[in-house]
Amino acid sequence: MRLGELGQVACNTFRQHAWAFWVSNGVLTVINILMGAPWWALWPFLCWGLLFSIHYFVFKSMTVDESWSDERIDELRWKAYDLGHVEDLEDRIRGDDFSTRPAHRRDPDWWRRNPDGEIQEAPEAVSPEEREPKNSQSERDSS
Repeated sequence: MRLGELGQVACNTFRQHAWAFWVSNGVLTVINILMGAPWWALWPFLCWGLLFSIHYFVFKSMTVDESWSDERIDELRWKAYDLGHVEDLEDRIRGDDFSTRPAHRRDPDWWRRNPDGEIQEAPEAVSPEEREPKNSQSERDSS
């Protein structure tokens, strides 16, 4: 059998293989549930699933035609068009555009607001001399 004939056979039998796969594995799963035994139905499902996926890829590769390729090209062109929008957003973020900042960074007083949204006044600046207790100042002078 040549490769082209093998591809035709794969295309012709794919639907039958799909039905056999789902019905057989469904029946095996029901039997497994009714028996209450350990989950043995998983192994036929995984092994047959591997073969079924290979059959699927052969089927899909043999059914590619001009209309599918045209649809795929249009989809890629649309995504490439949208890429310009993404690049515009990246440029705005790099330029620190106000609209791209998180909400807490848009408000210059965000760090001074209490949970109710009111601005709290900053405490008055105190010099280091004023922070020290008066008695420590006199102790330094006496020594």
